[in-house]
Amino acid sequence: MEATQKEKTQTPPEAQKAEYQDCLGCRIVGTVALSGVGLHALNASRAHKPGSPLERRIMGTVGVAFLIGGAVRAIM
Repeated sequence: MEATQKEKTQTPPEAQKAEYQDCLGCRIVGTVALSGVGLHALNASRAHKPGSPLERRIMGTVGVAFLIGGAVRAIM
């Protein structure tokens, strides 16, 4: 009896593969937010800012990662 209940509650694989589609406004806001954080982090990594070279390098890496995230968000 348990096998038949499990079969009834499982969803077909086609329904599980449905992708979520964001609205245009959500994509724009997400892209601008990620890109803005990336630009802010890149600005914090500039040579004239206080901090050790390692801290500036980390901020530069974080900035580039957020910019890439913003670009991916805009495309997908």
